[in-house]
Amino acid sequence: MPRFFSLLILQICAVLAIAAAGVSQTSLYVYNLSDVTRNNNYAAGKVENHCFDETPSGVKTYVRGTYGNYGYFEGAASANDPMSFLVNWYETSSGTMVPTSGSAYLTYSSDWSQVTGPYWASGASDLMGSWGAWNSNSGWKAADDLTTQGANTILTTCLYAGVNAGAHRSNIKALNNVMSVSGHSGQGTNDFCEVPVGQVGGAWIGSYQYIYDAAHPSNTTEDGNYGTNPFGFWVQSGFGFTGLWYASTGPYAKTYGSNLYMTVSDKKADPVTVGFYCNVKGKFPNIQRTACFPEYYTVHGVDWNKEKCPAYYRLDGSLDPLFEFAAIGKSNHKPKN
Repeated sequence: MPRFFSLLILQICAVLAIAAAGVSQTSLYVYNLSDVTRNNNYAAGKVENHCFDETPSGVKTYVRGTYGNYGYFEGAASANDPMSFLVNWYETSSGTMVPTSGSAYLTYSSDWSQVTGPYWASGASDLMGSWGAWNSNSGWKAADDLTTQGANTILTTCLYAGVNAGAHRSNIKALNNVMSVSGHSGQGTNDFCEVPVGQVGGAWIGSYQYIYDAAHPSNTTEDGNYGTNPFGFWVQSGFGFTGLWYASTGPYAKTYGSNLYMTVSDKKADPVTVGFYCNVKGKFPNIQRTACFPEYYTVHGVDWNKEKCPAYYRLDGSLDPLFEFAAIGKSNHKPKN
């Protein structure tokens, strides 16, 4: 028997064995961005990742994903149309870097190679810019969470450990009703705290210390805060956080960029915080991302260091390069240098 057909039969048998065993899985599909969110300045700016939870029979029930390493979305399949998903999305908006959120109704093609649909922003004051068309194509299945390598790929692209890690927020007991989350790794530390004013659960701030590796000329650390009305959001997967980072000390002091994090459960004993930070260039309202980098932290504490988060952040915005705009909406404001 020719080698090709032997391999094909083995692959078919493997698929049938998995289905017979009744194994659910999460599958990663990678798409090329073709709408206004596409950013040609860096490789990931042209890519969208969709991770689907699938039943043992292969029915896709829930999707989570990221686009351009600065936007996150997730939502369930429509009860009336299994090829469509109503999702909520969260990002730092292009041009201004101010956090925003909204919803979209995504419809996939029969072979899952294309996704289109309308999107709209929540509470947007700019009605003309509050809606648009979601459009991504050339999708292909890149991984699933049935292997360790595949699960790690899903975690770093969709910020989700996969259905087999039990990554639903109801299972992350350590994060229920918390007011602070702290993580650490070889990259440094990340601390998020709920602001003790305003609506409960609505506003979060944070600080960080980033450790540059030995390959960096300065081989030093950077302390900073998360500014410009950062906000936390609770979704089925866990706790999300998006906003702007601002370096107070270090080799790039007084520079800033965008950040996106998700704190989710993993197969490890502790939850993890995964996400991206992005460098930017330009002036408001024409700020452009130039590169984004992955981050990974093991959550080592909750509700134990509430005082640490504001260490590099002042509620008067004096450490926030876009605070004046975020507070009073001055469109002619220029970031501090």
